[in-house]
Amino acid sequence: MPLDGSVRLDHGLGGVINLDDLPGKRRAGSMTWSGMSNGRWWVDPATGIAAAMFTMVLPHGNDVVNRMWDELERAVYGDLLPGLMKQGKEQTV
Repeated sequence: MPLDGSVRLDHGLGGVINLDDLPGKRRAGSMTWSGMSNGRWWVDPATGIAAAMFTMVLPHGNDVVNRMWDELERAVYGDLLPGLMKQGKEQTV
């Protein structure tokens, strides 16, 4: 997720909250966080999808880890979301 101002964000007690959908990824209202060694997670209440990725890679924001995270999220939503939508399990926020 770019932190260049192109995505509207807010903060909650546990992490960063997306205010808008990310195309091909998590929905508005999702929460995410990334730690210093690039361990990351997200929870998407609209779809019921959550994931975590654990790494011990420095520096924070490592390009390889960023690409891996993007690929993970796109793969998870590409594989899981169509099935959830067919089952009517995706919720509106």
